[in-house]
Amino acid sequence: MHSLTIITLLFSIFILNCSSEQKPSASNGLSSTMRSYQKAQAVLNAGIEAMGGLEKIKALENVSVEYDGLRHMINQSRKPEGPWDKEPSTGKVIIDRKQNRLYSLSSNSYPGIGAFGMSWAITGREGFHIDAYRNHHGNEIMKLSDNETDWPWAANMRWLPPLLLLQASEINTSLRWIDGFQKDGRAFEAISFVQPNSATLVLIFDATTHLLEGYETVREDGVFGDVTDFIRFAEYQDFDGVKLPTKRTDYFNNEIARELTLKVEVNAPIDESLFKISEGYETPKENANEGYTRIKKIGEGVYLDQDMCGIMIDEF
Repeated sequence: MHSLTIITLLFSIFILNCSSEQKPSASNGLSSTMRSYQKAQAVLNAGIEAMGGLEKIKALENVSVEYDGLRHMINQSRKPEGPWDKEPSTGKVIIDRKQNRLYSLSSNSYPGIGAFGMSWAITGREGFHIDAYRNHHGNEIMKLSDNETDWPWAANMRWLPPLLLLQASEINTSLRWIDGFQKDGRAFEAISFVQPNSATLVLIFDATTHLLEGYETVREDGVFGDVTDFIRFAEYQDFDGVKLPTKRTDYFNNEIARELTLKVEVNAPIDESLFKISEGYETPKENANEGYTRIKKIGEGVYLDQDMCGIMIDEF
């Protein structure tokens, strides 16, 4: 009888322990979504503090970055098997918080063809997009309004980590915890949020310094299927109490796609002419697309897919 009592007691303790081990999943009654959100919010808050703090970031009236470097022409080189050609990549991004506007110029060169350059100038929800070199869309003015401005705003905010984190904090209900992981002897924390253009970004932070290491996106590629693009920031420096990177490396499926040096300025005078349309550009006529074809020949064996952001197709 005494042995039976001991066995019964031990079994009861085992059942209680099992029950107690299952209880933490309730986590004070919070749902899994709320726990994920709160954990992500804590990571974001630490990242903002590491950048200089919310107050100093919000005090920035404008931030500009000029970039210069090389693109590794993955699958766009003279030799289809590599090594990849390296071509110049330059540009400029201005985010003017005081007047709620942005300017962006992007110039990228292609092997044996030369450079194409596009610029955007947007104030609030209105703006325009032009071919800076007039060798792709010519002198056409592409007017932008309302949700057509969502992508330029989202894409250009990604150049400036403090402003990207500020954006995430202002639309924070989409924040979610993703993962904590180790790589090359360093610890990282990953969270996600949804930008105003509905793009989902995974923000990756150094778990020790809490600085933004970079961000990652997933997209569909016509050749490889689902792929990742990862942007890594490095060599942060202090600008008026706010940390901004001076190096950027772009990766395509973990392969280096672009290496850039960044020249940063904060609260500097802005060239007002950048927000005005230069002479020689004009709004297209109503019937301008009458003879439109998706695949446009621009040279011998060289074509543009006009429905896929002007992707260039070379015959080998």
